[in-house]
Amino acid sequence: MVRQCVQLASLLTLLGASPLFASGPTGTITGTITDPSGAVVPKARVIVRNEVTNATRDAETNEDGDYTAAVLPPGRYCVAVESVPSAAPPSSADGDGRRGA
Repeated sequence: MVRQCVQLASLLTLLGASPLFASGPTGTITGTITDPSGAVVPKARVIVRNEVTNATRDAETNEDGDYTAAVLPPGRYCVAVESVPSAAPPSSADGDGRRGA
């Protein structure tokens, strides 16, 4: 599991929060998940946890490896990545099920 903590007080992109969603200032954490080679990781589970309240918000990376956790109250957050999908091993079987030569 990969973990990164961020302080929302100054790093947070403050949005003009709509009264429909929140009654005070909120922010958004966005990022891109990459593997050790630098390739983006689609469909990874991203967990954003408030370090004071332990409230969590789940997100999933898109095909470009990007994620967004929006409408977060100001605070200090940890970002963890779990359930990274594994790539299927390449198959060398031919269409008839025999191994290729």
